[in-house]
Amino acid sequence: MRRTAFCVVMACVICMALDGAAELGYADAAHVPHSVEKTFGTSSPPIEWPAILDEVDAYQFFTSHDGRNGELRALYPRQPGEPLQGGEVVETDVPPDQLFGTPRPAGGGWIHLGGVVSIGAEALRVQVDGSGLGADDELWVLGVRTGRAFGPYTSEGVANPRWLASVQGDEAVLLVVSPSEAPPSVRLTAYSHIFLSMRELAKELDCNIDIACETDPGILEVSASTGIMLVGGKWFCSGNLVNNEMTAAYEPFFLTANHCICSDDEVRDTEVYWDFRSSACGLNDAPGLDSLPRSTGASLLATSARLDATLMRLDSVPNGVYGRTYAGWDARRAVRGENVLAIHYPDATHARISKGVVMVASGTGNGREEQIEVLWEEGVTEGGSSGSGLLYAGTNRIAGMLSSGTEHICGTDRSGNLDWFASIRGFYPQIAPYLDTATPSTVEGDDDCKTATPTCPFFVTYSSQPALLARFRALRDNVLLKSDAGERFVAAYYQAAPAMADAVARSPRARGLFAAITGPLARLGER
Repeated sequence: MRRTAFCVVMACVICMALDGAAELGYADAAHVPHSVEKTFGTSSPPIEWPAILDEVDAYQFFTSHDGRNGELRALYPRQPGEPLQGGEVVETDVPPDQLFGTPRPAGGGWIHLGGVVSIGAEALRVQVDGSGLGADDELWVLGVRTGRAFGPYTSEGVANPRWLASVQGDEAVLLVVSPSEAPPSVRLTAYSHIFLSMRELAKELDCNIDIACETDPGILEVSASTGIMLVGGKWFCSGNLVNNEMTAAYEPFFLTANHCICSDDEVRDTEVYWDFRSSACGLNDAPGLDSLPRSTGASLLATSARLDATLMRLDSVPNGVYGRTYAGWDARRAVRGENVLAIHYPDATHARISKGVVMVASGTGNGREEQIEVLWEEGVTEGGSSGSGLLYAGTNRIAGMLSSGTEHICGTDRSGNLDWFASIRGFYPQIAPYLDTATPSTVEGDDDCKTATPTCPFFVTYSSQPALLARFRALRDNVLLKSDAGERFVAAYYQAAPAMADAVARSPRARGLFAAITGPLARLGER
């Protein structure tokens, strides 16, 4: 015990040397201009449709969420740095003979149709097990409201329960084109009632800044790298395409946060929607879900719960009306006071931009290590912004991915609008084989879905006293970080913080000693 207490005391007062690590890699962005010849989502079933929608004679009606969208929006709070829950998943088990109706001959084969309805859903996503599909069977999802088809899916793609493409509105139709008249071996295993309207602006903070109001051409160009993600049937997050400038091909690499995606199954159940933004400043006319270009996750490449970072590969990257950008990135150390920005999807609404300054170049936040702390001077982030890239102003290279933050407010006092970003610098050893080589690795990464543990002893000790935590933060920002010696002390503290947090979490005596030593210092943070 004495040894532990001694370590806590010494770690609080001794400045450790900075690591002085050499500068690491970087890449600049690559922009693919919009081309009218390039299209997306043009796949269509090999039959005449949507006329066949009138022939659906088997429906699964789910009514448990009818009229409850407002209740569900209130039930799941929106918090910056957390995945935004916008859907509620219901498991079910509907066998093929109930899911599909009367088979109909078409083109020398047969078509099988089955409707799925969750009354009142803003959007609907269904999960199926198609492991018994025949080699020549094709499965499609048809959006009834917008007339868009998604597919084809084959037995290999849905060999285990897998989420299919989401559709706008509360009705989806499953279509199987098969050489066989027998009901196709597809079971409905779950559905997601998506209750969050991606067009709803009523509850969004009014100090969000529409990306369409940005005038810097470089920022507008890099904004075409940002996508909004739907993970499975629940979570909305943000992320960015990133460039490997050493390859001739445009590699479909996508960066986000580990708390958004931490496993290969989650990657394969993820959709990324592109170009969800207003056409001009002040119009708020972002297009509907089904009209957006989209990608699907293909494989997990690297992820870290310790850092809160994930790199994954997408199946493809469609171009769009704004072109498509593969963002640059930079593994250098951030510098306190430098200007940064982020482009993201707050509350799962259309793209916004926030601008601020780096407060801490490498610290801890919400149990994560090697975080960059940012104070927003313009704009804010909200739930749904998680995973979005932090960009260095000027170069527009990604420095990190949004990990967590405080609850932001609008108004003149913006001192509490803080976010923490997982640093590219910390993640670089894991992603270099994909982003910083002429021959990108094809090795897939391992899942890392550990729950974050507190790495800040102040948070562990004073978590029930937010006013004191605010004073300690003010002491750091307004006193210590105003001098070179203070900056070195803060850097040393953050290196020792994880071990200190573990000590005070495990031992009430160590926690009491830490409080006795640090408590009087809170007065220095009073304004």
